[in-house]
Amino acid sequence: MTVLRAAAETHTGYVRSTNQDLALVSGDLIAVADGMGGHLGGEVASRTAIEELLNAFVQDRSDEGIVMAARRANRAVWRKSRVDRALHGMGTTLTAAALVRDGSDEHPHLVLVNVGDSRAYVLDRGTRELRQLTDDHSVVEEMVRQGELSPEEAAVHPHRHVLTRALGIEPEVAVDVWSLQVDATARFLLCSDGLTNELKDLEIAEILAGAPSPEEAVGELVGRALGHGGMDNVTVVVADVVQGTGDPAAVDVQLIPPGPSPPEAPVLGTPELTEAIPIMEPPSPRAGPIVPIRPRQLDGLSSGGELPGQAGAVLTRSRLRDTGNASGPDTRANSLAPLEPDSPGALGAPREPPGSAEHQARPVILIPPRRRPREKDHILTLRVALFVVVLVGLLAGTAGAVIWFDQSSYFVGMDGDAVAIYQGRPGGILWFKPQLLETSQVSASQLLSSTISTLRGGVPESSLKAAEDLVRRLRNERRNALAAAAPTTTVPGTTVPGRRPSSSVAGAAAQSPAPSGPLYGEL
Repeated sequence: MTVLRAAAETHTGYVRSTNQDLALVSGDLIAVADGMGGHLGGEVASRTAIEELLNAFVQDRSDEGIVMAARRANRAVWRKSRVDRALHGMGTTLTAAALVRDGSDEHPHLVLVNVGDSRAYVLDRGTRELRQLTDDHSVVEEMVRQGELSPEEAAVHPHRHVLTRALGIEPEVAVDVWSLQVDATARFLLCSDGLTNELKDLEIAEILAGAPSPEEAVGELVGRALGHGGMDNVTVVVADVVQGTGDPAAVDVQLIPPGPSPPEAPVLGTPELTEAIPIMEPPSPRAGPIVPIRPRQLDGLSSGGELPGQAGAVLTRSRLRDTGNASGPDTRANSLAPLEPDSPGALGAPREPPGSAEHQARPVILIPPRRRPREKDHILTLRVALFVVVLVGLLAGTAGAVIWFDQSSYFVGMDGDAVAIYQGRPGGILWFKPQLLETSQVSASQLLSSTISTLRGGVPESSLKAAEDLVRRLRNERRNALAAAAPTTTVPGTTVPGRRPSSSVAGAAAQSPAPSGPLYGEL
């Protein structure tokens, strides 16, 4: 009976205080998840994805079953982030490989699924050649595939941790899928980016080829990654395809690290979150693995293709230095021993109903307590307060300028039938209306009709004194205008010096036509 002999090891690293990675090993299923989304959101996301993947694959151990299990894992993480506001925005990568049979053990094959930047490799131990099977769903790797960056430039690019696809960001996600033939010379590696960021492919190949067993390989790989700095969580799964005596479905399933003890009552909290920006990004699976590809045709899936569905999202994984334990926990999976099919840990054993002892023993995720205010919150509050102060200052300055302009303006107008002096602008400015300062003794009967019409609209003046001078000039305007237009009486036959003789009043009047228009500008 063909089985996977697998081992896994994980380490928090020397910088982070929590381990958001999770690995799964069994006789026919291995997986790695690298969670992200705040202090505890990443841990919840990775464990939710792995547990849902396992539960779904147990129900359908087929090609379609492992693909649908990955999609169900995505929906489980997304649903939990929607239900609990404290976990909103969390996500996780997922790389899993399942040993699948077509009703017999003659031609088993490996089905590989991938979302995110956790990688899968295969080593041909005969030729010692290492081949990366998966494509990283990241902005930088997409630029490398398009020829915009070299692999060396991508390794130090500031945006190398920005993902274009991850589980839990959208209700549906595109899954990259491969169907691979297996043989005794193949050794498979699944790992989080905590390993590939520290070790080059050549060094990984040397360790995988030199280790006699998966257990020794995972220990050496994690140790080398820590020796190169251990800047991130490091999780490694190594699996060989071997001939065993037991049913792979009966091999004990192990989660590394194990889950926390069930609390009496989960406490809701609000941990720090990492936001995601949805974009449309087509998947681009890597072509041509080193092992032969078994020609198969799944429902809506060809060998080496992708599952139809929506594209993923951009998710920025936080790379800030955490505080806490410098070394972190070191958890290693032991050798896998076959169990009886009906044993409680067997993969093929019947699931216990809710409320049973087995069901209660399952790990329960503890939601963290309410977080303390962060420094960022104080910075945001200070910025808002500064903005409000500046806005109020601008509004106050504008209002003051309008008031000053209004109070320093004057005009002469009509207050009923009398000439009056007003403070302000004719018609007013905004909500400021003209104020009546003084009503003069000059009445409409003393003005020309054209002057009255002009005063009805208001005659602006530069100062109060200028307005008073205008009122004085308007006094007896009508009488002065009529006197200027009166005819000149002469005795017939007399001659006025400097003027031609006039024999009629009409002639004199014709020489002195009455002025027209307002006269206040001429008096």
